[in-house]
Amino acid sequence: MNFSSADISRYRQRLTEIRESGRHLFQGGAPGIQTATFLCQSLEGLILDIWSDILRGTSPEVVDQLLKHTAIVAIGGTGRGELCPYSDIDLLFLDGGQASPAFREAQDRMTRTCWDAKLEPGASCRTVPQCVEDAKHDPKFASSLVEARLLWGSRPLFENLTKAFRKQVVQRRQRQFIEECIKGRESEWVNGRAIQELEPDIKTASGGLRDLHLIRWIGFAAHGVADLDSLRLKGALDREDVLVLKQAWEPIVLAIAAAPSRPVGDLLAERSLGAEPVAWRAGIPAALAAGLERAYRK
Repeated sequence: MNFSSADISRYRQRLTEIRESGRHLFQGGAPGIQTATFLCQSLEGLILDIWSDILRGTSPEVVDQLLKHTAIVAIGGTGRGELCPYSDIDLLFLDGGQASPAFREAQDRMTRTCWDAKLEPGASCRTVPQCVEDAKHDPKFASSLVEARLLWGSRPLFENLTKAFRKQVVQRRQRQFIEECIKGRESEWVNGRAIQELEPDIKTASGGLRDLHLIRWIGFAAHGVADLDSLRLKGALDREDVLVLKQAWEPIVLAIAAAPSRPVGDLLAERSLGAEPVAWRAGIPAALAAGLERAYRK
């Protein structure tokens, strides 16, 4: 199906409405996590509606093959269910092989349509073996698969991906996976712009959002779960650690969700949170160190 300019305008208008709704939700006092979750769910709905429109011109037989042998998987922040207003939408188009030509053609149209609609997807099309091989050589892609979540298509194919990733990329090379995740963060701590800035980068600075993500990735490697409460139940984090991490997560996501380009201090002041709850001033590095130590002891 080829989209008209009116179709693209409709998608753009809906995107604008989603962002505006998120802004009103935030300005009405909603927590940053709630705002990020709302934005993710709303944008996923738009993505799936565009996909449905693309498949409308496809025969029922082909659609049935796509449902059985392909999948659309949310990864990274999209898979985690947290998006900010102008975040990339990270999607993996998973090709099971038996519907490849039709699927890859639809994926190409999907990607072009999303860009036309100003959605800016981070999309790729891979088979399960390609995902496994690429994850072994690309720590950023590997960490994004920790958050993988099925949006559309074959659940058995999706489960094949998660099982293969867990076994071949994480479990068989656990120490290497953890060290690659840490090395990626160390490069941002040492070489990133944040170290030279008076106002820390709330995403990449030491104690920022990426350190919270790092705990999830290491937790997944060491214990098979990524969320903080599950890590506490596994004994990987103390209750106090989890409390500190959750208290810090909200101000960071709040700041990014509100306006990524504005100084975090201004944003926190607007919400009467003060400066101290910001992660890099709230003891996150200490909790992170404790989590790392426990992970390596396992």
